[in-house]
Amino acid sequence: MRKWRVGTFSMGLLMVLSGVGILLAQIQGISALGYALKWWPLLFIVLGVEVLLQSYFSGAESSPIKYDIFSIFIILLMVTFGLSLQAASETGLVRYVQQNITAERFYVQSEREIAVEQGIQKVVVEAERCARLEVSTGSGESILCNIQAGIRSQSKAEAEQILQNQTQVAASRSGSTMYLRLGFAEAYNHGTFSLVLPEKVAVEIAHGPASLAVVNAQLKKDWLITGAGSVDVILAPKSDVLLSVIGPDPLELKGNMNWTDPQGQPVQAPVRQQEGQVPEKIGEEKGSQAQARLGQALHKLSIVHKGGGITVNQLP
Repeated sequence: MRKWRVGTFSMGLLMVLSGVGILLAQIQGISALGYALKWWPLLFIVLGVEVLLQSYFSGAESSPIKYDIFSIFIILLMVTFGLSLQAASETGLVRYVQQNITAERFYVQSEREIAVEQGIQKVVVEAERCARLEVSTGSGESILCNIQAGIRSQSKAEAEQILQNQTQVAASRSGSTMYLRLGFAEAYNHGTFSLVLPEKVAVEIAHGPASLAVVNAQLKKDWLITGAGSVDVILAPKSDVLLSVIGPDPLELKGNMNWTDPQGQPVQAPVRQQEGQVPEKIGEEKGSQAQARLGQALHKLSIVHKGGGITVNQLP
């Protein structure tokens, strides 16, 4: 007579139930993972019933049930799996895995309007933990802020709520200066901030490693831009701007500006140090300056850059 090992029946029954659950999930269009996470305690029930049956029949000499090392291994394996799954559920790991498997990426945006109080003469924008900052100018009296990000979630409504909760837009005032701090939480630092700044105020932008795009800007006050990410500036037609760029040598300047050095000589195309060439002074970083004049040069646009390309164009 063939011997029946304890745990074999449980494993077989669980395989049948798993197959039926997956089939139902496909027919009904629901998550098979959700089915499994909901009904996994049946594992202990089926195993317990089988062990009770083994204990009941073990008194008979002709009992076909065999309780050996293999059976003990299967029982320990199933118990360990069940306890581990429960521990993962209590710590939130199961929910995290389930959300990431069934989640989709939604591209959502949010808009905010920030009032510029009376007496403000300069706005300082500090971008923290974002991939891109876009800035333009307008004739309004307030700052318009548009926030875009791609967020993985179960629904678009949930993604919009996450965007609201994980976005920092903080405004403060010190004298005649307004400070605007922008940033995403660590998990969503791939998003973009788009600002429309009033033309009547001076502007200082610290964009850090984020790329910066200044689009169709009409400068009526002085601007200062500092950072390490790429800079792309598009100025409005008939701008009256004195452009000044300070950065590591050689400067990577692109666009339709006629750049000159501080002595008024045309800036040549950058010549990079050849491989193996020894610098003039080891350990000393050389800086470079360039400038360009547009119109009557009534306002200053100064760019202090730590590296990367700078592109400046004026619209015709």
